Amino acid sequence: MVNSRGDFLSGLRIARNSSVPIYHQLKNQIVDAITEGTLNLGDPLPSERELVERLNVSRMTIRRALNDLVTSGHLVTRPGKGTYVQAAKVEMQLGRLSGFTAEMGRMGHRVHSKVLRGEVISAAGKLIERLRVRSGDPVVLLERLRYVDDLPTSWERSNIPERLCPGLLKFDLENGSLYDVLRREYKLVLRYARQSMEATLSNWDEQQLLQLAEGAPILLGERTVYTDNDVVVEFGKASYRADRYRYEVTLLGEPPDDKSG
Repeated sequence: MVNSRGDFLSGLRIARNSSVPIYHQLKNQIVDAITEGTLNLGDPLPSERELVERLNVSRMTIRRALNDLVTSGHLVTRPGKGTYVQAAKVEMQLGRLSGFTAEMGRMGHRVHSKVLRGEVISAAGKLIERLRVRSGDPVVLLERLRYVDDLPTSWERSNIPERLCPGLLKFDLENGSLYDVLRREYKLVLRYARQSMEATLSNWDEQQLLQLAEGAPILLGERTVYTDNDVVVEFGKASYRADRYRYEVTLLGEPPDDKSG
């Protein structure tokens, strides 16, 4: 049985006497293949060499078409692995305090995590102020790589005062939700959070973990979570693939003037 990649490659045609540039013809056929289901989300594209041999065009022409589609969000390049059909962007609504697992599940995505680091450290530097703890107090550090539909999407680093959650690291935090564990096992009420988000360029660690090209943009977030008694539960940082996230915010207008008086 011919796979979708083979179907796509064998179906490619270039009209050399057309007024439409060759690279644009290739772009159109790739987009059509994605739309029609010949290429599915996450499918690898043929290599540049295979496309050059199939179409008898220059590598520069192939590269221009693929680069344009990476820029437009149709494709994604994974260093050392190739070019793939890009999954639809994950849409997150600011204003809702929920964990990554719950939010992605609500939207129908498959989610799993890989724990990169889990240990109890001593509070120092910025953590003392952010967590409202004393120097040397024990803090649970949890570092996870989060996957959405099998693609690495975010790299999260959570810091939680150990006095609030003794034994936290014994729970399954690869397949389960951290916030669910905090609520269920430690009876913590996560009431609200303050979160910031900024665009920046990825560093080497982010490029390796999130499979990004050198200099690729990311969204860098910081979040502080509070209980209903204003106790700090978590201070965390997260690096998000900018090509995989779309944030939506609801803005409220000015209230109408009170003319009753």
